Amino acid sequence: NGQPGCIRYCSGFSIPVAGGCGSAGQVASWSKERLTAVDHARRVLSYEMVDCNIGFKSTVEIVPDGTGCVIEWGFSVDTVESWTLDDLVKKYELVLVSAARKMEDSVGSVE
Repeated sequence: NGQPGCIRYCSGFSIPVAGGCGSAGQVASWSKERLTAVDHARRVLSYEMVDCNIGFKSTVEIVPDGTGCVIEWGFSVDTVESWTLDDLVKKYELVLVSAARKMEDSVGSVE
């Protein structure tokens, strides 16, 4: 419903979880994310992962900076078997660049 406290469920194969029968013998990674704050006037949105099977906790906040917005994203993650820190950084760098492009395209199409 878009109100703080609501929880959404996300799943996929972007972070491997060993021991399953999915893609390359892995189970889907999943998370439950709680919307913690919404301020439409200030364009601020925060959420946190409250449960997951990958040891990943995250908070994202979109903060106005005077000329636009800054996305502040913080996370902690448990060790993922066979992944290095570089693997994790590369994975999320690709995800964030893709998300930024989609936002830029969306804003450009509104103007």
